[in-house]
Amino acid sequence: MPLGLEVSGLIAAAPPGATGFTGPLNVGDEVVAIAVRGGYAEQVIAQGATVGHKPAKLSFAQAAGLLAAGATATNGNQGRYR
Repeated sequence: MPLGLEVSGLIAAAPPGATGFTGPLNVGDEVVAIAVRGGYAEQVIAQGATVGHKPAKLSFAQAAGLLAAGATATNGNQGRYR
């Protein structure tokens, strides 16, 4: 797994009609994204499908850790609870 896989922050630019996995994305939205290379950079480019709105009650640091942890838990439990 590459370092810098998950990111969180504010959208600085987005094309008209951009959407993520939680709905429309606009400049200034607080978001999280996964599968981003170079996530330790000050700015990154992410595919809309990998971007979602940050839960309001979480800090940016907390929110950035949600996606990979959730995917790991989901993949680890596949087929275990039938």
